[in-house]
Amino acid sequence: MGVIVALLIPTTIIMLFVGRSAPVVCCTSENEVKNAISVFCKETDTVLEIGAELAQISTHLCKMIGPQGKAILVDKKRSESKSGRCNFRTVDRFLSKECKEGEESFVDRVELVYLNEMSEWKEKIPLAATPYDVIIVSVGHLLGHDLYMTILNFTNEILNSLSTEPRAVIVKSKTLYSLSRRLVHSQRLFDGTTKLPAILERSSEPYIIAGVKVEEYRRTIPFVVKETDAILEVGSHFGRTTKLLDDAGRYCIGVDIGSKIIANAKKQYPDLAFSVGDAWKMMS
Repeated sequence: MGVIVALLIPTTIIMLFVGRSAPVVCCTSENEVKNAISVFCKETDTVLEIGAELAQISTHLCKMIGPQGKAILVDKKRSESKSGRCNFRTVDRFLSKECKEGEESFVDRVELVYLNEMSEWKEKIPLAATPYDVIIVSVGHLLGHDLYMTILNFTNEILNSLSTEPRAVIVKSKTLYSLSRRLVHSQRLFDGTTKLPAILERSSEPYIIAGVKVEEYRRTIPFVVKETDAILEVGSHFGRTTKLLDDAGRYCIGVDIGSKIIANAKKQYPDLAFSVGDAWKMMS
């Protein structure tokens, strides 16, 4: 996926995958998603909504694109999907030209795609063959959780499956929004555009400094490491940065998946602690 750059704008966060032009707009609520739709969607647009609940977001989307637009609405099959009503939503306007008096039917612009399981999305969602103007991702209720790495990977997979990039990707995810607010581009740290708190407290939601290449990575050390810090470097390689971190803090332990690499690091820096480990399996 590459480095992500976060730019704060009112009520939402915009993220950019490096190498891509389509902004990823992070929202935390239905109202924020609707606001983003108002900004990025236009009449006659072709829009893909993954995780459509045929409620407020789908309704607002269909109104924005108009009868000349097209909305591909994707959701898991629901037992009540043809009943016309389900507590928070009215689905008959998406299924039939005949709907409740005073309501507009969207059947002329909607294609419904139902998944039995989330794993079917690559097979059932028309991606490469359809040029989408905007993509909306709201899959927390489909996955059963809202883990930002899962949402990021899924969004990136969607973009990789397209033949052309959309104008924007709108993502509803509280955890991704939180991550975006904590993500700091190293250049903004260097030039003073972004300033970290004088005291960085331990937290389950820490700041993440995103840098490009090793020299930029090393330049971040004075900005984040205090002399009392205990540091773990994952992906320590031959240990040169581990040494810099150890000098800046109380101590640093270097971890890398390659046993030969760690053996080399121990020879170069015998006074430092190194260990072989796989970061993806460290919790097992």
